[in-house]
Amino acid sequence: MKMHDDLQQNLQELKASDPLKPDPAFIQETKTMLASKNYSGRSNKRIPLVSFALFIPICTLFLLSIDFSTITNNSSSSSWFQSSLADKKNTHFYIYHTHSSESFLPELDETDPAKAFDENSNIIKVGDYLASYLEKENFEVFHDETNFMDIAIKKDKSFQELYGLSRKNLTNFLDNTELNKENIIFLDIHRNSLDKETTTSTMNGKTSAKITFVVSKLSYYYEDNHRLAKNLNDKINDQYPGLSRIITKEKAITEAGAYNQDLSPNTLLINIGGAENTLKEEKRTVNILANALDSLVE
Repeated sequence: MKMHDDLQQNLQELKASDPLKPDPAFIQETKTMLASKNYSGRSNKRIPLVSFALFIPICTLFLLSIDFSTITNNSSSSSWFQSSLADKKNTHFYIYHTHSSESFLPELDETDPAKAFDENSNIIKVGDYLASYLEKENFEVFHDETNFMDIAIKKDKSFQELYGLSRKNLTNFLDNTELNKENIIFLDIHRNSLDKETTTSTMNGKTSAKITFVVSKLSYYYEDNHRLAKNLNDKINDQYPGLSRIITKEKAITEAGAYNQDLSPNTLLINIGGAENTLKEEKRTVNILANALDSLVE
């Protein structure tokens, strides 16, 4: 990659440089040197005219025979929908919830969004739905049900430190698994904090929770993760227009930084619905998301 970058830089510098303009002294020295060698312009070693005439079409045929579509940037080799994940047997999911106590007002009989948190009835249930759907499609699923918010409270950690807690679980899994990390799709499932009108879509007379894919530009794997989000987003919106969208985070608003998306080329943060959505609305959308994930590796 560095060699490629250096080459590109050199080419740019070359393009930006002035045309070669030899000074008169250089021209005179060259004439003198050639004269001393009795250079007549008719060397016996020159390429015969016929050979030179054949040289150009041969080179042209050679260039036309090259399949330039196979020459790709190495950064795309880690894209999770490449050939290494061409079948379900080689594709694995790791589902977790950094904001694990995020809940839903209709399930809590509450009206204040600030109180939409619960130790038992929370976003982890949505992860259960997703895991169940994917397992029915014969995927191997690891569902981390750790309640990181509960741990944070007990350890007197701040809300901003939650990603550090979930990161420990992720790195521990990656350090101990024998699976290729490029074959594992990591999904951090959340719910949004926006109002219900913003987080809800009506389709065929039924309401469903909207999806937001959050991708951090601070991640080394940004391009891969964004490609994954775009493929899912396109597949979902093709069938259910307006149900999902992508948000790109260019700056770190907390110490969370890249939302742990720097650990793998297949990592997404997904908001499903908001605090005012019901679990039924969440479940309808999870089914759609699972189908989109399934279709990417068929």
